[in-house]
Amino acid sequence: MPPLGTTRRVLMVSQHPYASHETQPPFWGHPNVSRNVAELLAHGVEVDLVCTTPRVCYGRRPPGRAGLRVYGIRMKERRSPALWYPVQYAVFFLWALFVVSGLAWRRRYDVVQVDNVPDFLVFSALVPRLRRVPVIFFVFELMPEMTAARLHLGPDDLRLRLVSRLQRAALAWADRVITVSERLRRIMGERGLDATRITVVPNSHPLGDLPAAVRSRTPVLILPTTLIGRYGAQVAIRAVAELRHEWPDITLRILGDGEYRSRLVALTEELGLQRHVSFSPGFVPWRQAVEEVRQATIGIVPIISDGYGELMLPNKVCEFVFLEIPFACSRLPSIEEHLPADAVAYFEPGDAAGLAAQIGWLLRNPEQARQQAQRARRAMADLEWESASPRYLRALGVASTSRPPAATREPVPPPMFLPDAKSLGLRRRQPAGPVPPGLSLTEGEGTSLGDPGLFAANTPAAFWRLLGEPEPTAAQWAAAVTAAAVELPETARVAGDDIQALLLKTLGEGQFGPGHWRLSRALRLYYGLRPVLPRWLTVILRRSRRRSASARSALNWPIEDRYVRFQWAVVQQMLRLLGRTTLPFIHFWPDGHQYAFVLTHDVETAIGQGRVRALADIDASHGFRSSFNFVAERYPLDLDLMGELRERGFEVGVHGLKHDGQLFRSSHEFLRRAERINRHVRALDAAGFRAPCTHRNPEWMQALDIEYDLSFFDTDPFEPIPGGTMSLWPFQIGRFLELPYTLVQDYTLSSVLNEASPRLWLEKVDFIRQHYGMALVNTHPDYLSDPGTRRVYTTFLEAMRARSDSWNALPSEVARWWRARREAVSIASLPGAVQNTISASEAVNSTRVNVSLAG
Repeated sequence: MPPLGTTRRVLMVSQHPYASHETQPPFWGHPNVSRNVAELLAHGVEVDLVCTTPRVCYGRRPPGRAGLRVYGIRMKERRSPALWYPVQYAVFFLWALFVVSGLAWRRRYDVVQVDNVPDFLVFSALVPRLRRVPVIFFVFELMPEMTAARLHLGPDDLRLRLVSRLQRAALAWADRVITVSERLRRIMGERGLDATRITVVPNSHPLGDLPAAVRSRTPVLILPTTLIGRYGAQVAIRAVAELRHEWPDITLRILGDGEYRSRLVALTEELGLQRHVSFSPGFVPWRQAVEEVRQATIGIVPIISDGYGELMLPNKVCEFVFLEIPFACSRLPSIEEHLPADAVAYFEPGDAAGLAAQIGWLLRNPEQARQQAQRARRAMADLEWESASPRYLRALGVASTSRPPAATREPVPPPMFLPDAKSLGLRRRQPAGPVPPGLSLTEGEGTSLGDPGLFAANTPAAFWRLLGEPEPTAAQWAAAVTAAAVELPETARVAGDDIQALLLKTLGEGQFGPGHWRLSRALRLYYGLRPVLPRWLTVILRRSRRRSASARSALNWPIEDRYVRFQWAVVQQMLRLLGRTTLPFIHFWPDGHQYAFVLTHDVETAIGQGRVRALADIDASHGFRSSFNFVAERYPLDLDLMGELRERGFEVGVHGLKHDGQLFRSSHEFLRRAERINRHVRALDAAGFRAPCTHRNPEWMQALDIEYDLSFFDTDPFEPIPGGTMSLWPFQIGRFLELPYTLVQDYTLSSVLNEASPRLWLEKVDFIRQHYGMALVNTHPDYLSDPGTRRVYTTFLEAMRARSDSWNALPSEVARWWRARREAVSIASLPGAVQNTISASEAVNSTRVNVSLAG
């Protein structure tokens, strides 16, 4: 491929038509061809386009398209009988071979792009290929599947085998492949094509310059489509026949043309729907079609399941999504992969009654329909042309310069005493792109010991933030660490006493072995069956593990103090090495607060979401703020609720994708789902994440676009992946900050341990307070309907309200403070910071150190 930014001239070959307004009616053009040409021209690239046009032309320069030359042949598209397909393919191939060969001898191109169908059209670039010009193959359709569906061919049919061989040859011959969906990319990868050679550029279009839409006052259904059987206009017409009695003013507008038109008109007349169904005069230019779509009430995507429809992510889906038009759609795998059930009204393919029912629901519930459209846009945010365009340009070696990069989110407003990133001069996190180099995201199923670099920022020097001169040297810190390491478990010291190895073994949980992150077979079976298990049975199963879990645990519980003792021993050794009796340092929390107190809530189900307001009221009535983490695709998200929470001072985060126990099934599955999670994080303007069931893998999680994570804990033998980081404080894991929970979860406390009071919580808080840690608890509105569980929680809040020396902060505030404290160049540069002093205890061998506020 040409280096990025070197492409100045592109030869594009496509049997699809290019739009022309020189005929009446205007000659329709394939929207993706027009989009690609316009994008290249906008970036100063010259384009020679070989395509179909209303008249034969050779080197014509369309007005208003500087840099474009069109080499077109007139060809009327015919689909019936099927013999027309190979005839048209052969005619255009010969035309393209003739034109491309002549142009390639006379002009030097940087890249040749060839669109299918047919696949063998890519071989028209023979001469450019001989001249070592890179050939990009843009695969809009999978020819074998399309041919099998169109001609009803079995897998052993000679014609289908020929088409399959041609496709494999074409894919292998091209230097790079572009396709329109992840599903098609995976299929081509399964057929032997190197997945790194495939770029996904979806069927989306630039829509940013459209004025505000004015929706019709009467129900208008819209269906922009080519009129062939597969696209299901007949299903939409039959659905209108069922809806017209409840909605007498309903109208279905069908935009497009095709061989099925006469049958559809006849069906409309047969059902007496002439007043309710209208057809455009013919093919409608894309821009005009978009204008009509914007006025519609509801969009329809009634694709038939014929063996090929299952692979489609059509233009109309992208148009409805990015224009925020609520729509009803056939339930097809390629569409479900991008749009969860709460983002679109699905019906079974070919089911007119099901379609009518979904349209009726959308019409009767306009507010829910509006929220559905918003969820659809969030789910497909990465497929908008503003995001997809740079991928297309990079595949062709074109530097993207005319569009500014997508804006990052504004920071959540901090409290008065807490600085934001800008005031501190700190860099905002960047959106997650490719997985950072060096991460072991292979199908090892969590068997890696881990990357020490992920935890390297958490040195004792960064933890203590000592002040004064002279600063301790690296050698002195290393000596202090070596001496203090004896306080850690023996399993944490087997790789040596250097700080990176110790941090990997403790914060990185490396002391539990290379298979730590992998779920046992029994747990994988449990998560497969859990959707059908009654809750009483899951409680019994978890209680049955109680005694064995605590007995097997390598860490102490509920209080694990060895990492605490290690940090205190390090600073005691430093005092000895420096010959000092006291050392100043930046106190752990703003304004001298003794410890941090953080309330988080995971909303696991729709029932739990319905109880969020009540739980927020409980927190607020005790003077506390908290965060609520929502499962992105398990239930319809209530966006109004989230807005209300933010207005009240609460925080919103993401709690996984589906909460089905499958997120960490494999690295491939995690990365696939991480892309969708990142879309929801951006769409919800969230900063944080917690993995369902606290399944976790620090290396894989580097693919998440988050500021902080809540999936780890200090010690907990009752979780599916037991163990813990041993830390009472936040710490850095690669590109995000980790806020481990340090108080046992509410479900474990009440349902597994049968505790009827907050005793365990309060005793642990006393220990955390003594060591200036972070008391972070995770509770669930799903479980607080139980009077006993709710009583334990409210009693706990009453006790915490009586303690005035904690800093109740949102997770995002804690994460930003901790990061700012670590990076502050001086105490004066950190608003809210307090200087403290630390002195060694009188007991020579004690690892306890007395700490007191300065002044």
